[in-house]
Amino acid sequence: MRLILTLALLASPLAAQDIVAPSDVLERLRGTTLAYDADGVVVGVERFREDDTVTVQHLDGSCLDGEVYVSGDELCFRYEDEAEGEEHCWWSVEIDGDLYMRLADLDRSMTLRTQRVPDRPFQCRDPNMV
Repeated sequence: MRLILTLALLASPLAAQDIVAPSDVLERLRGTTLAYDADGVVVGVERFREDDTVTVQHLDGSCLDGEVYVSGDELCFRYEDEAEGEEHCWWSVEIDGDLYMRLADLDRSMTLRTQRVPDRPFQCRDPNMV
């Protein structure tokens, strides 16, 4: 099964690039803040803490806390608003020094480019407030 998943990743437009082990990605991300972009449009910002907890801020300003962990050859995230056992797992590749995350779900294609951004306090707003 891993061979199939790896081949699926390599068959993407990101082929011939360096696959990065999830443990290496997690080590690299601890203590940083990343912006994620899809096709040049920022879709969110996430802070990675040393204790492997995260806070993601969505475009609407709402934030969610969660955790990040390694599961096999994937980097996985679980957030506070999700059902027990629900997770989002990603494969990681490096292209010309940039880290890309590809959703590890063969039924859904999503690849995000990551960029380190200056650490700043998140101004989180309650999504239930108008």
